Amino acid sequence: MKAFLKNIILIGNNKERRELGFSQDLNIITGDSKTGKSALIEIVDFCLFAKRSTVPVGKVTDFTDIFCCIFEYKNKILISARSNSKPTKCYFAVEYASDFDAKTSVDYDYFLNIKPRTRQEVQQDFEEHLGLSVEDTSLPEDDQSGRNKGKVSIRNATSFFFQHQNLVANKHSLFYRFDNFLKGNAVIDQFPIFMDGR
Repeated sequence: MKAFLKNIILIGNNKERRELGFSQDLNIITGDSKTGKSALIEIVDFCLFAKRSTVPVGKVTDFTDIFCCIFEYKNKILISARSNSKPTKCYFAVEYASDFDAKTSVDYDYFLNIKPRTRQEVQQDFEEHLGLSVEDTSLPEDDQSGRNKGKVSIRNATSFFFQHQNLVANKHSLFYRFDNFLKGNAVIDQFPIFMDGR
């Protein structure tokens, strides 16, 4: 899966827009404490279909009406967004035009033309566009033990997009010691798929 996070866009209650762009190379975010660096991770997590927002309450949440993440994958731009005031509202769009520029095109009016859908519906569409439609990662030996490893989920790939400064026992590190043993194993089992292994 060679997708990369291209932009994080916040659209304010007054339709004002704030945007952070990323390159395909390593991006390092620095700044003083309490300036919103960690909030970026939670915004991406929310736009990648977390059940609830964990964006810290404060300046970012006070400003934002719509959280939006722009991903590039092959010849597609995938736009995933969530409403701050109505978190069950999810927006999803795919742009194929090579000259599509999220910096100039994705604003409050852009989302007026997209019908909001459920988180589960949008997640399924998003995963299909990334080729994450593997329904079961179980191997023959798992079948013998009666263990079904389940479907590949973008939720298990979020730690690939960001690595937090506190890599030890942090939910945003690659093989975090999940409280849920099965969740931790699912991330490890799906690692070759996220790394585009075949």
